[in-house]
Amino acid sequence: MLFDYEPKIEKYSILDNISDEIMVIDKQFKIINVNQTFCKKYNVSKKEVIGRYCYKVTHNIHHICKLPECKCPVIDVLNTGKESCGIIHSHKGIKEENFIEFFAYPIQNNLGKLTQIVKIGRDITEQVLKSKKIKNSEENLNKILSNVSDSIFVISEDFRILYMNKKAKEEFGDNPTENLYFEVFNKYNNISFETNFMDPKTKQKKYCDYLISPISNYNGRPAFIEIIRDITVRKKTEKKISDSEEKCRNVVENIPYSIILLDKNKKISDCNAIAEMYFNHPKKDLINTYFFDLFRMDQEKINFIGEKIQNAFNFDLSEIDEFEFINEKNVNAWVEIFLSVLKIGKNKFVQIILNDITEKKLVEKIITEENERLRKLDVFKKQMTDKTSQELKTPLTTLFKASKLLLTNYKDQLDQNAIKLLEQINKDGEKSIDLVGRMVDISRIGSDKFELNIQTESLIEIIKEATDELNEKIKHKKIKLILELSEEIYSNIDRNRFLQVLKDLLIYAINNNTQNNGKIKINLTQNGEYAEISINNGQEKSQNHEIDSSNIEDFDVEFQFSKEIIKMHKGKLIFKMENKTKQLNFIIQLPIKNWKNAIFNIFVLYKTGIPLYNYTYGEKSATLDDALISGGFVGIMAILREITKGSSQIKTIDHGDRKLVFESNITKDIFFILFVKEDLAIFRKKLHELIIEFDDVYKKLVENIDKTCSDTGNWENLGKLIEKHF
Repeated sequence: MLFDYEPKIEKYSILDNISDEIMVIDKQFKIINVNQTFCKKYNVSKKEVIGRYCYKVTHNIHHICKLPECKCPVIDVLNTGKESCGIIHSHKGIKEENFIEFFAYPIQNNLGKLTQIVKIGRDITEQVLKSKKIKNSEENLNKILSNVSDSIFVISEDFRILYMNKKAKEEFGDNPTENLYFEVFNKYNNISFETNFMDPKTKQKKYCDYLISPISNYNGRPAFIEIIRDITVRKKTEKKISDSEEKCRNVVENIPYSIILLDKNKKISDCNAIAEMYFNHPKKDLINTYFFDLFRMDQEKINFIGEKIQNAFNFDLSEIDEFEFINEKNVNAWVEIFLSVLKIGKNKFVQIILNDITEKKLVEKIITEENERLRKLDVFKKQMTDKTSQELKTPLTTLFKASKLLLTNYKDQLDQNAIKLLEQINKDGEKSIDLVGRMVDISRIGSDKFELNIQTESLIEIIKEATDELNEKIKHKKIKLILELSEEIYSNIDRNRFLQVLKDLLIYAINNNTQNNGKIKINLTQNGEYAEISINNGQEKSQNHEIDSSNIEDFDVEFQFSKEIIKMHKGKLIFKMENKTKQLNFIIQLPIKNWKNAIFNIFVLYKTGIPLYNYTYGEKSATLDDALISGGFVGIMAILREITKGSSQIKTIDHGDRKLVFESNITKDIFFILFVKEDLAIFRKKLHELIIEFDDVYKKLVENIDKTCSDTGNWENLGKLIEKHF
């Protein structure tokens, strides 16, 4: 036989020149011979491999190749006696992925008996990898097309569907015979069009955009690709926009204002029907007209308005202005213009909404003139009230003083009728003088003659002062006065004015208390940033009592002075009437003044500069001079001695955002210094009260101050005294 083992047969040299790897094996898979291509591929020599098992040489395994790794064609040859082929993947010694296609051929002896097998291997790695790449590319393309939101068909020339993506199947089903436009078209041109049809699923009209393009080669033959995009939403949106534009156009045309569009040269590009009517010209005549040619007015005003229009155009500004001009009827007229920028496509315009305000200007002129007349009348009224009140006050004061003088000096010389008459004259005279004074005050409210002397005052003190002054009236009416003043609250008020308001309200409550052994309850509470003083007249309110806020307009007039005074204090006076008792109650609301927030520190110093005590409010202020605390008192004391010059009067050093308020004690040896944000009268009052008690409590220490000043233990309780007053 040709391939019987003969070591020196020259025929093997032919096989060495073949590019395919060739191996001759026996029926036990032992290698009989190989060509040079095989040796180069596996980096072996013939001598090394002859007599070894083929699978050991090629796969480095110890058993015959079998599925699933590879299909060995030798096994088929042994089983069938016929040639066979197979593909083996990744042979021994090959680092990169490779594929070998093997053909196995039987070799028979003269008796037809299988003795040897020729195994020819051909490297098909490049073809396999290309095939895989094409397959992967097709898979990726299918994935992309499956996720495209458009329906995609590939159609043959005879209008058969060759491909449809996932979206197409969802929209049209697996066998779309309707609604597809399989028309005869030019193979070399693209066709696009829009159409609509009834969706068989939803029974609603559907709009689609079709694009049909030729494909020169689809699986070896010409075809066409048809892309169908659902534009139903877009069409509905376009319709809405169109309808909206139509509505806007109707609004613009029917709005009762002239609307004009100006280009950058201030020429009219468009206008509405109202503008045509206002300027008495059709739109075609107004287009391209210079805006200011429609108005007769001075050049200075034209330049001013023109600059505003230009600024609106250049910087996208919105402006409002008005100007006067002479109209076509040669009459003065006024217009108000609203300027804004409008962009239409790539073009930019200034939109002017023009409103004729001629009548409005005439009305404003009338109102201005009438207001001026009323103002002058009001001034005259106040002057007359002031003058009349002063003229009334003089004789009333004379009668009051005369009656008081007669009662004081000649009462024992008069009979009882004369005494009663004088007492009545005296009593009514006092009321009349007070009433005239109130009239003067009311006439002066709102003028420069009426001013408030504002100070930070304790509301508890003023309430107690008012009730003390009216104590005799309260006792005479047998009224029980209940004070609920549990909280110390301060406010910035004019003490005398507010005291008078409080007394007026209390007098009304006393005179109109109709209950037997009645009660008047005064309550002071804090409500947010306001203090509330309530004066409840009559029985204490129960949960079932209702407040009637109607029919109290008369009290607004009666207490007009009180309301104005409280209003000037940035507060409010409220009237409330209980339905059950018909008693009028009052609530006064005043802004709270937290004066403690204005204090940084309180220092107590000996005249030599030795600090006896330092009391800090809250956290140490960042603006506080450390020198003031740690030993810089000597310089300050020198300044204080120069200012006070031995006087006990309180002085102030003002540093703008911080102030030093100070006073010495009775010995002039100890100084009390307040380091504060603002100088309030209450600081002086409380500082004075603190020093009086200090001189009493620390009398012995003060008498020996030269010895006691340096021992801080002597003054450690001074903080409690400061807290008592501050």
